[in-house]
Amino acid sequence: VTLNDYSHPSYDKGHALSEFGETQSWILNKVLIEELKIPIGKVISSPIKRCRQTADIIFKVKPEISDLLLYDAILKPKEIQDIKTKQLKLFQNSFLEKENTAIVAHGFPVLERIGIKAKIGQSDTLILRRKPDGSIEVLEWLTITDWINLIDREVKIN
Repeated sequence: VTLNDYSHPSYDKGHALSEFGETQSWILNKVLIEELKIPIGKVISSPIKRCRQTADIIFKVKPEISDLLLYDAILKPKEIQDIKTKQLKLFQNSFLEKENTAIVAHGFPVLERIGIKAKIGQSDTLILRRKPDGSIEVLEWLTITDWINLIDREVKIN
């Protein structure tokens, strides 16, 4: 992937997480990892600084970095077309793992390219499932409010 002229190749130029973003990530860590103890086998992140920071706060691991998770404003139009099939493979391959895979990215452009129409907000979490025909569907859509509400109640995870 070749970056546009206005992007720094190290991906470190740009906005870091705000204090609010750090708080949202901390909440996700407390609920998802510490309270619900949902097992995460692999964490894949966009190389963008905010995504890497989010992955570090939530999962406490260095994520696998994938240029396939870059958002449209950084990519040239031809590159968007070129990575569409590769993005779908990235998501489909994550379902081959025996454990859950967490993908941290700027959601809706990537999701649209793999066939999911969802304008997700900051800290929204989509639980995805691969259907027998190979397509991917949204199993659950959780907002930060949903995660906060899970803090105070016991949830049974099957």
